[in-house]
Amino acid sequence: MIRRLYIVTVSAVTIGVILACWLFRVFYQLETTQIQRDFERDVDKQAQALSLYIEEKFAALHHLKLIVEYQGMPDREAFSGQAQSLLTRYPSLQSVGWVPWIPAAQRYAHESAQAFLMPEYRIVERVASDELVNATERADYFPLQHIASRTDNLTALGYDFGANAVQRRMLNQARDTGQWQLSERIERDVLPNTQGTVQVVVPVYDQVQPVTRMERRQALRGFIVGYWHIDEMIAPWFPLSSFAQMHLGIADLQANEATSLLFGLGDRTASSRTASSSTQFYLSALALEGEFVLLPEPSERVSRTVLAKGGREWVMEATPTAHYFEQRRTAYSFYVFGAILFGFVGLSGYGWRVMQRHVLQWNQLGENNQQLAEQNKSLVRLTRMDTLLGVANRRFFDETLHKEFSRAYREDKPLALLLIDIDHFKAFNDTYGHQAGDRCLKLVAGELERVLRRPADMLARVGGEEFGVILPNTNNGEVVARQCRTAVERLGIAHGGSFSGDLVTVSIGVISLENVAHHTTDSIYALADEALYEAKSSGRNCIRAKKVTVPRAANTLTCIG
Repeated sequence: MIRRLYIVTVSAVTIGVILACWLFRVFYQLETTQIQRDFERDVDKQAQALSLYIEEKFAALHHLKLIVEYQGMPDREAFSGQAQSLLTRYPSLQSVGWVPWIPAAQRYAHESAQAFLMPEYRIVERVASDELVNATERADYFPLQHIASRTDNLTALGYDFGANAVQRRMLNQARDTGQWQLSERIERDVLPNTQGTVQVVVPVYDQVQPVTRMERRQALRGFIVGYWHIDEMIAPWFPLSSFAQMHLGIADLQANEATSLLFGLGDRTASSRTASSSTQFYLSALALEGEFVLLPEPSERVSRTVLAKGGREWVMEATPTAHYFEQRRTAYSFYVFGAILFGFVGLSGYGWRVMQRHVLQWNQLGENNQQLAEQNKSLVRLTRMDTLLGVANRRFFDETLHKEFSRAYREDKPLALLLIDIDHFKAFNDTYGHQAGDRCLKLVAGELERVLRRPADMLARVGGEEFGVILPNTNNGEVVARQCRTAVERLGIAHGGSFSGDLVTVSIGVISLENVAHHTTDSIYALADEALYEAKSSGRNCIRAKKVTVPRAANTLTCIG
């Protein structure tokens, strides 16, 4: 009887706890889902409004474009008056300029005409030393002829936007599409006082709305150029929104990592909520503060596109803070949990002990899984490493060569491959024994590893006394080959059985490709092996290097004695 009562009591406690927890979880998840849906609807509304707000700002230059196309190009004073009205209306607009299209044949006439208004005017470009010098000869020019700015930007007059490859691509895209184009966030002043802005270029034609690309190219007159301060443009919009309890970031997906984050807004009280990984875009800058927090809970993040024009795609990412959920969550789920659990409070201690036992078992299972994972990693390392020398083996070499080849093909980067063979190594083993041969291999492998300083460079043993070296993003592997050959010779390992000297030396075959197009991993390896064969046939202790340029030219050979 006592045993039966004990069983019934334990069963009742277990059922009560399970039921209380299950109902709590159900109500809690339902409420959380509803709050998340409300949050997504809020973000959708704000994203749509922000998208219209941003496009309205960037389209402001269209008014000036219509004036030029219908009325003709105004003089400097008239242009300045029209531009100043835009600057007054839009505080975040830093400067507006007129950039005409000047063919090379008209450069002198253009500079002479502008010299009457500004004697020091000339078409210039910015060089690596950050100085402005006379523009080099090109087929055409895009000089800044007029500018209206909140600061003194007269020194920028004559700057050729076509001298910069990125800006020229943007101008060409605007010309061919007839639509305004947008740059990434400018972190280095192209013109004075443009840091932290984005550049908008609007094409202007001699005729209104040319239809085809050829018509647009023939009718091009020039461009209206505007610089918008992104923080000053977006920041005034947010105090009117409901984002006080959210982390928010706006990023440019087409920009590089350094300039992708355009704007950030966050709740200072939530800055303690951080994630352990920052490999993805979870960052948000506190508005106008320059502080950063990591957006937690990726499942709660909502991403919406706010701009998909002008060659850019801006995405807004919003994440609710803990305070956002706390304000909208009710205590109903807690009431359900407490009401059910209250009837079993006398037996809760036993239930706690059971739970503790489960936790201990779970922890033990986790430790066992971690040990198994570490053992698996060790096995993987063993399958990839040469057990004698501690460097990569042939299998891992082939995998890495395929991976780096694919990367070089995808990113249009150079690639170099070295095949290194120890000269007369069989004679070394016959003379000094296999143990001495193993020590020699270890010394050579260690010295070659010290030569390779970049993390991406790889040394592998691909044969008995043959090594392979993969050099990603390298267009002249001969330099590394010389270092390898000198390093091995500097070891000073005596070799009485060598026919090419008294010391252990190496022969090296090198293939350097500026572009891996029209090649395969097998063909690259074959070219390097062919170069190694030529080095060995030429008396050993030398280098044979082949270089494939773009466009593919004849192979060049270099012998280092």
